[in-house]
This record gives sequence, C-alpha cells and structure tokens, in this order.
Amino acid sequence: MSFSSELKKEMCGLETELCCSYAMTYALFIYGHKFDYTGITLQTESGTVAQTAAERLAIHTGIFVEVRTPLTQRGTVRIHTVSVEESQRDDVLQAFGHSRKNIGRKVNFANLQNPCCAAAFIRGAFLACGTISDPERGYHLEFNVPNRALADGLELLFDQMGMHPGRTERKGAQVIYFKSGDDIVTLLTLLGAAQSAAQIRQIRERKERRNAVNRRTNFDTANIDKTISASAGQIEAILKVKNSPQWGELPEALRELAELRLAHPEYSLRELGEALTVPVSRSGVNHRLTKLVAMADAMKT
Repeated sequence: MSFSSELKKEMCGLETELCCSYAMTYALFIYGHKFDYTGITLQTESGTVAQTAAERLAIHTGIFVEVRTPLTQRGTVRIHTVSVEESQRDDVLQAFGHSRKNIGRKVNFANLQNPCCAAAFIRGAFLACGTISDPERGYHLEFNVPNRALADGLELLFDQMGMHPGRTERKGAQVIYFKSGDDIVTLLTLLGAAQSAAQIRQIRERKERRNAVNRRTNFDTANIDKTISASAGQIEAILKVKNSPQWGELPEALRELAELRLAHPEYSLRELGEALTVPVSRSGVNHRLTKLVAMADAMKT
C-alpha cells in the first residue's frame, strides 16, 4: 500500500466531534468529482475513503448510497464511486446549504460550525482530491482542486492556519501544493495524522544522517585524493635524491622522513609527523618535504 493510501486510511479512522465529522463529509463531496443537481459523485482509488464517505453521508443527511467498484483487468487502477441518486440530490444539497440555483461550486463556510472544523474540512478535501508522494523519494503533498473558487476557499483556511502553500494550474484544475518537508509535517499534525507525520520525521532524520555521512565520506575522499596527488610528486623527488650522491649527505631525520614517505604514500602530513622516531608537527613535515623537493628540482636532469 502506498504512503498516500496509508495516510488516507489513518485520516478516515480518526475520531472527531460530530461538527467536525459533518465538515469533513461536506468537503469529501464538494471537492469530489461532481457536486450539483446534475450529479453528486465522489471517485477515489481508496476503498476506505469511499466507504467512509458513504457512511458519513448517511449519518449527516440520512441518505444511504452504495459504493460501486467495477471489476477491472489485472494491473489497472480500481476506481470506487459514491453517487447520490437523482431523486436524493436536492436533499443532499440542502443538507449542506446548497441549492439548484447555486450551480457554481464554492465553499459554504457555514458548514464549519466551530474553529475545530477547519482542520476536519481540509482533511475531507485531502481525502477527496489530495495526494502525497512517498517521503522516501521526496516531499510533495497536493490538492487537485476542481475549480478556482474551491481553491480560494482552501487557501483562505490555510492562511488562517498560518500556512502558505504554492498554487498552480494543471490541465484546467487548480493545484495547491506543499513541497517542504517541514510544512508537510506541520500540516499533517494539524490535520490529526500524527502517525504519518511521525513517520515522515523519522524518514527525514534518517536521510539527514545519511547525507551527513555521505558529505563526510566525500570530504575524506577528496582529502585522500589530494594527499595521494601531493605524495606522488614528493615520492618522485625523493627517488631522484635517493639515486644521487646527495642522499648519503642528508641528515638522519630527513632520510627517515623520506623513507617513511616512500613506504606510506597515503599518509597525511600529520600522520607522517606522528610516525617519526621524534614526532614533529605538520608544518615541520611540510618544511622537510619541501626541502627534499627543492633539492630534486635543483638537480640536473
């Protein structure tokens, strides 16, 4: 089951006050496929959402509808449909303060009876037209809203919550979206989906730890590459000096460092200094190696 499906299942199972249940039911249908006297229909890939919509509609309007799920071929998406019969559409519209005269779909905020109902309403809108990406792959939550007026209604509620989603148009629909992991966690927490919010937080923390390790590894690899590159030039110089008469004239401390570099090309300057019989600082090692390279450069080729 996808993360989006799991989230919707969690939302459907939340216990709410009657007023909030009413607001959520209203959002489920007004943000659904169709909501006017010509048809009141919710279409969803989630059987849980469809069943919840039918049950809540019966509770709040006294109208019972069936969930229709046509048989599909293997590998295709099954769409669950909740439709109100023509003879009962006026009753549903009136139950939510709409009528045949109000053909254009827009939010009737009178259905949000108390301050607590705003979150429940947004939850219903998400169940009807929302999706969220797998947080393992990225952070994106969106509402694919049927028209501009309904999108304006959602934006107003988000603004009251202090949240500011992005908005665009896609194939004639209004898309309201969140792309920040922090914003998505905040939103899900406000909507009561604590379990899904916690799961995203855990995934984010794991990603951050993995990224920190990767950055450290890349940093260490870059340093090793830099050390090996510098070491190659030093070894070339040391071999040149070692094959010359000047080798026997070198001080013992300088010969020891030269032999150590030949034996350990991967050592950093600090590691070379610590491995000497009489340890010296990084700058001391650098000074001695620079001297060896200068001697080699001064020799005739």
